[in-house]
Amino acid sequence: MHTPPIPIVATVAVLVLLVPSPTPAQRLCATHQLSAQCGVSAIDSASTAVGWQLDVTPYLWALSIVGTTGLGAQDAQVDVTFQDIVNHLKAFFMASATTRYDRWGFEVDVNYLKVEDRSVPPPPSFTDADYIAKQSMVEFGAQYRARDAAGIAVDVLGGGRWWILRNTLKLSTGTPPATELQLNEGWVDPFVGMRLTAVVSPNLNLQVHGDAGGFDAGSNFTWQALGTLGYRISSRWTMRAGYRDVFIDFTDESKGFRYNVSYRGPIVSASYHF
Repeated sequence: MHTPPIPIVATVAVLVLLVPSPTPAQRLCATHQLSAQCGVSAIDSASTAVGWQLDVTPYLWALSIVGTTGLGAQDAQVDVTFQDIVNHLKAFFMASATTRYDRWGFEVDVNYLKVEDRSVPPPPSFTDADYIAKQSMVEFGAQYRARDAAGIAVDVLGGGRWWILRNTLKLSTGTPPATELQLNEGWVDPFVGMRLTAVVSPNLNLQVHGDAGGFDAGSNFTWQALGTLGYRISSRWTMRAGYRDVFIDFTDESKGFRYNVSYRGPIVSASYHF
């Protein structure tokens, strides 16, 4: 059983209590984004800006999938490496967008993978087998900037993760028609969490994100931990690199389907600031 990232959330909560409220001068600095004069980095998304902001972020998540899955009385270990995914990859899309006004924000993150494996051993009476898996994760949610002081910001998060799994096994005897077996699942996990952003140097910041959810509304339980280091290369672009881990414990009792896995791996991104 994986342990949720409670230490991350607890650490952020302690920082919220310990960080002092901003002085009037600091508020004025954040309002006008005078980062150089006020000693706060221009990268600092920890500054609460006035007016609308929009960030669009394509990213690459070099994920592996580890855990167990089961159907009926059968269970199997899952250990899919990033190289396995690349070897069978047919299509992918990974990007997020965040819009913010004053202390409020809304974010959408779309992650799509399609893999195909024609080397699956066919069962008896069949000559060929073709396995196709499509997976989508759409994360959406609101955020509220609860603290913004001395180069440190804390956002409170709430939203949902929509999972769509489409598994198709095509079996052939060499002559049409082929036999097609499908196992499809879809659910939405509500979640709550926090994000800490801290300035490290004039163009460098550290971001830590932790959330937990599911609560039997979608999956039995799910959590996410994400840590990145960001570098602002210009007024329009910020590069980030770090590590992301998303855990799911899902059961569909009507089908006897169990999905207890962790998606984990390094992540790199490039954000464009409008």
